[in-house]
Amino acid sequence: MKKRIMAVLFAVLLALELGGCGVREAAESTKTPTIKYYVYYINGAGDQLVSERYRPESLEPSDMIRDLRDRCSEESASNENLQPLLSDGLQIRSTVVRDGVLYLNMNDKYSSLDTARELLVRAGLVKTFSQCDGISYVEITVNGAALKDSYGNEVGRMSTDNFVENAGRSIHSYQSAEMTLYYTNESGDVLIPEQRTVYYSSNEPLERAVIEELIGGTTADGHYPTLSSDTKILSVAIQDGVCYVNLDGSFRNTLLNVQEDVQIYSIVNSLVDSCRIKKVQFSVNGKSDVAFRKEMRLDKQYEKNEELIQS
Repeated sequence: MKKRIMAVLFAVLLALELGGCGVREAAESTKTPTIKYYVYYINGAGDQLVSERYRPESLEPSDMIRDLRDRCSEESASNENLQPLLSDGLQIRSTVVRDGVLYLNMNDKYSSLDTARELLVRAGLVKTFSQCDGISYVEITVNGAALKDSYGNEVGRMSTDNFVENAGRSIHSYQSAEMTLYYTNESGDVLIPEQRTVYYSSNEPLERAVIEELIGGTTADGHYPTLSSDTKILSVAIQDGVCYVNLDGSFRNTLLNVQEDVQIYSIVNSLVDSCRIKKVQFSVNGKSDVAFRKEMRLDKQYEKNEELIQS
């Protein structure tokens, strides 16, 4: 795995109860879909993203893109302390949609943004335009040239999955890492690797962020989750190259159509490939002297399993 990218700064201030962007929720009283969208701003201190509810006049993707493009440059109507994503001459020169990817071509003012501001603008743009129907990824260019990170690597296409949301965190407490996460196929009998760049809080260990990503699932074609979204992480500890993972009881009671060894090794392989560890030991509610489902014992240390990986 490539070397962990450190010193990258980013924050997203989004209350967890909002539950994501562009989510269709059925109103319990009328069963009529309520569509939630958000416009993103930068707070007065310049270190966090803040969202405000947004009601589009049209859900037609081209209309929404045009409207959101304008709103990215407008002041907040309710809070004068919030700054628009695009200010001081920063503009979107053009937008092109191709195969589910929205290409945002920025003017040369984008290149003059400092690292902290650029990451906030980048995250805000991705989260804003990913709400449009049919847009799975956003790719930013500057005067037609590929956007590059501080290490000179092309950033490429991004989705909201690239940004782990931790409400109320400061921009100065975030870093990014390239993870290799193992999901499964429709039959649940093999492991399928998936590469993902994730921003996560430096207040939590990378190992915990990896497991959170697995619990969050995947949207890649042909990839299926290995863990229930109800799974709770009780604790993660690392000692002498061993990662000790303590999960709640829902880990053992999953109803997913996934082999038990595939579930165990999806975590093990993801941690070994993405972190500096060699083995993983599990416990459920603090107890390891139990079996996982039928045959997988938890009172042992598991190493990476190459045989389950789809060839």
